[in-house]
Amino acid sequence: MNVKYDDILFFMGAGASKPFGISTMQELTDEVENCLANNELDLYKKIKSELQKKNSTIDIEHILSSIDDRIEGNTQTNNSDDLNSNITAIKNSYSNRVEILKSLSKKLSDFIRDKCRYSNDEDQMTNV
Repeated sequence: MNVKYDDILFFMGAGASKPFGISTMQELTDEVENCLANNELDLYKKIKSELQKKNSTIDIEHILSSIDDRIEGNTQTNNSDDLNSNITAIKNSYSNRVEILKSLSKKLSDFIRDKCRYSNDEDQMTNV
């Protein structure tokens, strides 16, 4: 079969990228923990844990949204003393709280971008 890539259109929904070897958001939520270390991992787990108290099913998108809310100063998600004390504890390596959150957000976004990049494997594309 001779397929021209300009003729292909993807209509993506929940789990639609799975046949292409791309992890689901839930899988990425767990996988990202292997790429984080020390302070970033601690902060990620704190945010994840805080969100799970409110909703048992969360994924990396929820975590990124929560980080963005905190960066923007949304006080509704900013009230956790435990989380704020964790951020304060790691301030030594960053100039301020927003930089800590921005750094974590960038790491998560880069991770997602790298994991969701399609390899252009023509055989896989044809099989799917």
